[in-house]
Amino acid sequence: MAIRREELQTQATSTIIQIHHKVGVIRSFGGHWADMEAVDGEFAAFVNELRRVLQHLYNPAELRKSPLLDVLPIGMYGGSLLALRRLLTSAIRALKPDSSVPPQSNAWRVYNLLTWRYVEQSGQREVAADMALSVRQLRRQEREAVEVLAHYLWDRYHLYQVHDLALKLRRASHPPEMVNSAPERERELEWLKKSLPSQVTDVNKAISLAVKTVAPLMERAGVQVECELPPDLPPMLGPAIAVRQALLNLLTAAARAATEGKVRVSATAGQRKVHVRVVATGNGAATEASEKVRMARQLVGLFGGTLEWPDDEASGHAFAAVLSLPAVEQMAVLVIDDNADTLQLFSRYLEGSRYRFIGEQSPERALELAQELVPRAIVLDVMLPDVDGWELLGRLREHPVLGQVPVLVCTILPQEQLALTLGAAAFVRKPVSRDTLLKALDRCVGLPDM
Repeated sequence: MAIRREELQTQATSTIIQIHHKVGVIRSFGGHWADMEAVDGEFAAFVNELRRVLQHLYNPAELRKSPLLDVLPIGMYGGSLLALRRLLTSAIRALKPDSSVPPQSNAWRVYNLLTWRYVEQSGQREVAADMALSVRQLRRQEREAVEVLAHYLWDRYHLYQVHDLALKLRRASHPPEMVNSAPERERELEWLKKSLPSQVTDVNKAISLAVKTVAPLMERAGVQVECELPPDLPPMLGPAIAVRQALLNLLTAAARAATEGKVRVSATAGQRKVHVRVVATGNGAATEASEKVRMARQLVGLFGGTLEWPDDEASGHAFAAVLSLPAVEQMAVLVIDDNADTLQLFSRYLEGSRYRFIGEQSPERALELAQELVPRAIVLDVMLPDVDGWELLGRLREHPVLGQVPVLVCTILPQEQLALTLGAAAFVRKPVSRDTLLKALDRCVGLPDM
């Protein structure tokens, strides 16, 4: 199967085609036949390194070791570790399909998978569940998505023309002058603050994942982790990846001080705060943990969290740290749409946001449900069976209680002015992206965009 350069350029303009890079593919660049075996070997090495970097996209230590710093033109993005992340996230955004492309298309699947797995750093099981796939199927599609991104970068930056590409891709680490410094770390944290996705995080889930991650280390050190987590903790406003990394720093610091072999993690809800306490019993040297604690404090500080770390005498423990994270009350949103696939899509869109999804296909049942719950906002499709959506909008506007609930009309019809005239608070046209939906809901309820 021959893959033409024009096909890859079409992919780069967001009409992505599924490409399988196989041995035996012959490519022609600028009229010169490339050595088939050499190109295949270099491309395979590039894909492998790209996959590794994507898995550690927010880990400066791993980025610093990557030969992609020598291969990709990071000077276009500032020439630092941050520049490599900027370049890769920009490349993923470039693969976003046009709004005219059907949401179920391969193009959207590739873009969503790359965004959820690498930009948002969601786990494989979580993404597999969202996409209704087995983990095994997800891994296969993940490999294909990374290859699509690799093809885009390969042609976008003419990597087949890079001198000594194979040698550069084999390089194990970056030169010593890239060693991190305090100013570089501050720039990294500032970039994290700007680039991490805004989201609502389940604190219990973040703690459980962090404990699971350090379990092999704890077992090797002979340390037992005990968790006391109430099931009704409110979610917090902040990126899950930053919370998990802060917790990992605290857990590994506590493990060194836990000479009695126990680390205890507990959580409580306060006024607009969730407090997470990490305590180690024993007489270990907690002072050795100062660097980890400082990093944890900086990470939670990115989104308004704080960290207290009293000395061992004041706390009565070898190690004691308390994270105070900003809590958020999720607002109920009733989505009225007769299409089950759309309800499933919107459910996934609202997951990890300020909004709690409630879906209903029947217009009559939706009206009853709205009266029972009085949601913070209603998302309404107008192409409904039995009851016309415009009629339902009128009934909602005239209702003595629901009349004050903002309605976001979401339809394939080009009827924005009609929707607003009939009392809708906002209008979005299908197909709609997660970002567009969340921003429209923010406007409806009078909140700034996340």
